[in-house]
Amino acid sequence: MVREDEIDFEKEKNRIRKILLGSCKMNDPKMEKNGTYEITPPKEDKFFECDNMKGGLNGGQEQIIKFTFKPPPVDPLLKGIQALRGIGQWVESTWEVKLMGGYVEMGTPDQLFIDVVLRAYVEQI
Repeated sequence: MVREDEIDFEKEKNRIRKILLGSCKMNDPKMEKNGTYEITPPKEDKFFECDNMKGGLNGGQEQIIKFTFKPPPVDPLLKGIQALRGIGQWVESTWEVKLMGGYVEMGTPDQLFIDVVLRAYVEQI
């Protein structure tokens, strides 16, 4: 039999997603430049949080960025009604990651934009 605290731990663990940002170390230290990143959430997002919205990366360095799902509290009036359990909808949020600097070949832009799509199921009516 599974204990209630184990179920709560699994729920909490499943609310976190991670991405890894890194900067390659160059063989020639003269060519190496530091890079930076900036993460921008959509304005209407109310379900997700990011632990490190901006920062810098030196050559050979890695940074783990965590996105956490923050579900709204369950309505206490609906919590006890078994027939309404599990009813909800999927929410989706696209966050923009901007990578800047670092070593860039001639003729290529020094900024790169990447979309991170976060999805979660929200139990609410």
